[in-house]
Amino acid sequence: MSTLQAILANPRYHDYLAILKGARNGFVYGVKVRFPHALIMAILFGRGDWPARLKVIFRATKRHATNLAKFVTIYKTFLLLQRKVNGGKERPHDTFFAGLLGGYLVFGERNAINEQVRPPRLTTPPSPLRTHTHTRTYGCAVHPRIHSFFLFYFKRWIKSDAPILIFFIFLPQIVLYVCSRVVASFIPRAGSPYGLTTTGGATVKPVPPDSRYFSVFAAITWGAVMWLFQHRGETIQPGMFSSMTYLYRDSERWQNLRTLLWQNK
Repeated sequence: MSTLQAILANPRYHDYLAILKGARNGFVYGVKVRFPHALIMAILFGRGDWPARLKVIFRATKRHATNLAKFVTIYKTFLLLQRKVNGGKERPHDTFFAGLLGGYLVFGERNAINEQVRPPRLTTPPSPLRTHTHTRTYGCAVHPRIHSFFLFYFKRWIKSDAPILIFFIFLPQIVLYVCSRVVASFIPRAGSPYGLTTTGGATVKPVPPDSRYFSVFAAITWGAVMWLFQHRGETIQPGMFSSMTYLYRDSERWQNLRTLLWQNK
């Protein structure tokens, strides 16, 4: 055990162990964020029987967690390579290029999970989970007893002062969400829409971004946010700043094997 502790405390291995803990923190954070959200969305908006919903929850959680773990690993690895090339010194633009590469490789594919994980984290509310299995339905997405339970407590909550408080707390996030949607709307669209666009007053269905331009947009976005976190952290939304601290700075510190792999601190 003393030999292992000596390795953990040896500065020669610090950068490599930081990559390992970064991957660990990325995976754990992805599970913590995605699983409860996927569970609630499956209860409220899911279709089909519960085995089908659980598969959706598992897939969403696994993809979110593994993507974050991959990104942190690539980001820290490329930062280390750039430092070694530059004689052990980190340059101001190294964080941008490391984030650029990680964003392109991990989040460059246009899909529902990647669009939600793209920074800013709290400005893009995820869409409801749905499955295409209809082996068991109750006339709505939620079992009547569960629906009544939520409706009862929602009525009690709406009569309190909580909605006003929540509104003012999340008002900046609403503005940021609208801003992110406006910026994303300038990404060139794909050749075919999600569904056929009809006329005569029918609802116009959105056209997804072109996958090629989305990859470039994702890479630049992740590169920019990593540079901001390193050099202008005061400009980042507080919730996102806390998340990035957990992923990229907390992973630089540990005392023993337990705080390296099992728990953050």
